[in-house]
Amino acid sequence: QQSLATTTLLPTPPNGVFFSKEESLEMKLVFRMKRPRSHFIGSKPGLGRLKTASTARKTKTPPPPKYFLGSKRVADVDNLAKFVLDSLNEVLYIDDCQIASLTAIKVYDDDEERECEGSTTVWIRGMDDEYIEKQLLLL
Repeated sequence: QQSLATTTLLPTPPNGVFFSKEESLEMKLVFRMKRPRSHFIGSKPGLGRLKTASTARKTKTPPPPKYFLGSKRVADVDNLAKFVLDSLNEVLYIDDCQIASLTAIKVYDDDEERECEGSTTVWIRGMDDEYIEKQLLLL
């Protein structure tokens, strides 16, 4: 079984993909969405400027949510996941039909050093029969 992360830079394998077409795969995706300016003190992004519960009490405004509550202006999580799945075809795996297990979540970015600009994390691993059986017992 193999695991990869988007932050890991690996050389391209000789056959061009990391997982062969015979492998069933599990993928986990975290979409850290860019925060709107209203989540920052004075609507100005920057280090230490993300509103907290205490700053919200002082300004009599609700604190910004940690988890993404949804917006008509932002893609649905299933569409975001499909984009990632399609874009990794023939890069990490032969085809996204190899993905047998998928978990995806949208949250607001809390990385103030990058001014909460947003990012995506991809975690992927091969699944053998024993691992699949264990996962089925958890359901």
